[in-house]
Amino acid sequence: MWKIAFATLGCPGWDLRTIAERAAEYSYDGVELRGVAGRHVSPEMTLPERRETRRLFAYRGIEIAAVMAYTRFAGAADRAVRQREEETLVRFVELAADLGAGVVRTFGGDVPEGEDWLDAVARVAESLNTCAVAAEDHGVAIALETHDGFSRGAAVADVLGVVPSPAVGALWDLLHPFRHGEAPEETAALLRGRIKHVHAKDGRPRAENAGAEDWQLVEVGQGAVPMHRMLELLLDDGYTGYISLEWEKQWHPELAEPEVAFPYHARVLREYMAALAQ
Repeated sequence: MWKIAFATLGCPGWDLRTIAERAAEYSYDGVELRGVAGRHVSPEMTLPERRETRRLFAYRGIEIAAVMAYTRFAGAADRAVRQREEETLVRFVELAADLGAGVVRTFGGDVPEGEDWLDAVARVAESLNTCAVAAEDHGVAIALETHDGFSRGAAVADVLGVVPSPAVGALWDLLHPFRHGEAPEETAALLRGRIKHVHAKDGRPRAENAGAEDWQLVEVGQGAVPMHRMLELLLDDGYTGYISLEWEKQWHPELAEPEVAFPYHARVLREYMAALAQ
């Protein structure tokens, strides 16, 4: 079935060696490296650094499942601004190829208030079509995450509908479309055949009738997200990529420490998978 990974967002205090060692200790198959300056990886890494990072993980039998770009395209009407974002995303594609990672995440970005939706979609699609050439050349997938202005599968599907390259697809963050009111069956149908990466994350509304932004993050299996059903839909779709735990310790320091959260989630995710395999 799938392999499991954790995003290094959940262990902001660990260096790369510790990440690799703990991933092996906790029986993960891979890790998802965040890629901005000051964190674990970025396109500024030299070629020797890239080779050493790849060796560090391979030595412990751990794959680098994905790297995370923070590029955004929807809000920039200025073509020169988007071109700079495109150049950054291509550099992340090159980084992923050097690290042996199969996926690079990108955001669509927030849509400016009053902006025509189709104009925003067109900007994102134009940029992803441009970057698709590099992704195809390097054998790396670009995954547009269900996040920010594109939190629903319907929004991501609008973009992918005009981005035909098989090297471009979706990152289904299992929490975001659901908390925005989109049923898992609808998300799965909209993204069918285009899912490149999955973020496993759970949460629950802080109060009755709470809005989409007023949710509390909790351990997978302890919130409102119908995780088993979502994984069942991924299985039906033939998805074969990673299920990656996104434990947002970096942004939410009140969450459990990685030494507690990562072993727990490895067990829970494998229990879900075992149940689906029966």
